[in-house]
Amino acid sequence: MNTLKITIAMIASVLCSLTLCAANQFVYNTESHEAGTTQIVYKTDATGKYLIPHLKYNFSYDEQNRVEQKEVSRWNSNSGMWINQHILSFLYEKDTYSIVSADWNAEEKVYHPISLKAIYTLDSENRTCRYESFRIDKDTQEWELTVYNEFGTENIDLYAQN
Repeated sequence: MNTLKITIAMIASVLCSLTLCAANQFVYNTESHEAGTTQIVYKTDATGKYLIPHLKYNFSYDEQNRVEQKEVSRWNSNSGMWINQHILSFLYEKDTYSIVSADWNAEEKVYHPISLKAIYTLDSENRTCRYESFRIDKDTQEWELTVYNEFGTENIDLYAQN
């Protein structure tokens, strides 16, 4: 009898866990095409039974198959249409790569001028060793540094030492 109670309790626990997880999960559908790749992200509805479109990513790639642009759209359930949000453009140089972002202007149906920029500097082993983030100052129209981080192997603590 105890074995039956334990088995029922375990099954109930697993079912509850699956139900709770399903309510927070996302499902991804990726399709490749001539212009690049489209990835649609779905989320579950309040019942956890149905998938609802959430985000759409359109990727384009350069000749070395690196991401060149990532366009992000959000699903509008009232209109049943994808609404552009922003676009990220990736720029690659020898020891750095940059990502710039422009927001969508729904009234004019164009992207605003670039307002955010992140620069990643790589070390000789192609690992990120510095990150800088910039924002355009609205008054001066100059790039303003908002985040600066340097990473080095000398700062890594090893906890698995004997």
